[in-house]
Amino acid sequence: MKKAVRLILIGASVGVGVFFMRKDVSFFTSAVDALTVAGGGICLFALFSSAFHSESADGMRYAAISGLLGLFPFLRAQSFRSFKEERKERRKKEGVDRESVLFGLTLFLIGAALSLRLG
Repeated sequence: MKKAVRLILIGASVGVGVFFMRKDVSFFTSAVDALTVAGGGICLFALFSSAFHSESADGMRYAAISGLLGLFPFLRAQSFRSFKEERKERRKKEGVDRESVLFGLTLFLIGAALSLRLG
């Protein structure tokens, strides 16, 4: 829930920024651009973050964490096996954030449909 609210706020700020940057075109065109860019950004960010929480990215995450902990002699990284088991348990609780993906995709499709009306 917190992630969805954060993505909505980020998408709204991106949309407002795009809307005010497009002062040279009509109000409708800038609103359509704001919807399309904000929706596409939310959808891509949600899909990108879910890809980094998938099982295929566990090796890169473990290497980054153990490399960072290796800089400090008093900290010790856990074994990869225990890291994988911990990630598997956390992944069962988290899942994929489908609401954010669907919200972003909906905004993008609304913007795309309205842009077809312009053309």
